[in-house]
Amino acid sequence: MDVGELSFSFPDDNAIIVMLDVDSILDNANLNTLLIELTNTIYQSERLKYQDENSVLDRLVSRGLVLHFLQQNLAANEFSIVVDIDSSALSIALVQVKAELGDSGSLDDWFTKERLSEQTKANAVGYYLAAQHFSFYSGSDAANSFAVNSELFSPWLDKANNTEKKSEQYVRTGNVPDQIAIEELARQANLYQGSYFIEGLNHEKFIALSFDDGPSQYTTEILDVLEQAEVPASFFWQGKSLAVYQAVIERAIAAGHTVANHSWNHANGMSYNGDELWQQQVSPTNDEFQQLFKLTPRFYRPPYGEITDKQIEYLAAKGMKVLLWSVDSRDWNPALNSVDNIESALINNQHEEVITLMHDAGGNRQNTVDSLPAIIEHYKGQGYRFVNLETLLGISDKQ
Repeated sequence: MDVGELSFSFPDDNAIIVMLDVDSILDNANLNTLLIELTNTIYQSERLKYQDENSVLDRLVSRGLVLHFLQQNLAANEFSIVVDIDSSALSIALVQVKAELGDSGSLDDWFTKERLSEQTKANAVGYYLAAQHFSFYSGSDAANSFAVNSELFSPWLDKANNTEKKSEQYVRTGNVPDQIAIEELARQANLYQGSYFIEGLNHEKFIALSFDDGPSQYTTEILDVLEQAEVPASFFWQGKSLAVYQAVIERAIAAGHTVANHSWNHANGMSYNGDELWQQQVSPTNDEFQQLFKLTPRFYRPPYGEITDKQIEYLAAKGMKVLLWSVDSRDWNPALNSVDNIESALINNQHEEVITLMHDAGGNRQNTVDSLPAIIEHYKGQGYRFVNLETLLGISDKQ
C-alpha cells in the first residue's frame, strides 16, 4: 500500500494489533487512507464474528455496510470513495451477482485491488444493497446492522425497495387491568418509529414469538418445542437470573434465538430518569450478558411495558432499541392464563409481522409451553414464517 507496510492481527476477541510504517503516514492524505483502511478492517472483523464471507453476496453486503459506516462517521471531504453507479451498469452487475451466488467465481476481480477505494464495482453494488436495506428496515443503519444475515439483502438483487410501510402500529389485544394502556404503546411506537417497535413495519407474513422474565425451568421446555418445530424466537431476560441458567442461555444462543435485555430485576422503570434506568437496570444486564456470553444485547423490553419518552430517547442515544408487542397472550394474568385463552389470543389476532408477548418465567408457565404447538401449527398453515426479532427488524440484536 502507498501508506507503507500495514498489517493487522487479532490475538483475541477483544484486541487488534496494527503494524505500520509511521514515517509513511505523516501527511494528511495518507492518514486519511490509513483511517479508512483501519476502519474497514475493524468493521469487517466484527461482522465476520457472525457472518462468514462464503459468497459474493456476503462480501458485497460487508463492503456496502462498511462504506455506509465510513460515510456516516467521516467528514464529507474525508469520504472520497466512489459509490455511484448508473442504472444500466447496476442492472448488469446485479445479474452477475445472482449468477454467482454461493461462489465468488469470476467476480473475484471486483475485489482484487489493494485499496478499498479502488474496488469501484464492488463498492457501488455493495453500497446500493445496503442503502436498500436501510430504506426497507426503519431504524437500521451501518452501526446496528453489522451482524445481520446477508440473505436479508438478497431481495434487492431483483428489485429496488418501493414497499409501502404500515401506516401505523397498534396492539391488537385490548386493555386489561394492571397492564399499560395499549393506546400509550401505539402513541410511543408511532412517535419513535425506528427506535421503539410494537410490530414489524413492513408487510411480510412473519411472526416473532417473544418471551419475558426468564430464564427459568420453563425455558428449557420452550426451547424443546421450538427445536422440534424448527422455529426461532426471542427472549427478554432479567440480568439477575443469567448466571444461574448459563447452559440454557448458551443453548438458546447456539440455536439462533435472539436474547435481549428485560432489566436487572424487573423493577418498574417509570420511577427512574433515563440515566438511572441505564445505570441501575439496563447497563448491568448488558454487562452480565457480555461477561457470561460475550455479547451485548441491543434490544430492551421494559417491565410491564412502561417506559417514558425521555427514557426511550436516552436508550436510543446508547444504541438500544425498545421492543414491545402487538399481541399480548395474557399468560401473565392468572385469570386468563389457560391454554385455550393463550392460543385464542395469538391465533385470533393474526397480522403481518406480529410480535407476541409471552412469558417463560414469573409464575407457572406450563400453559404457555403447552399452547405453543397449536400456535405454531396455525401460523405455518397460514403461510407465515417464524423469525427472531433481528430478522424481523433487519437490525442486529447485539451491539
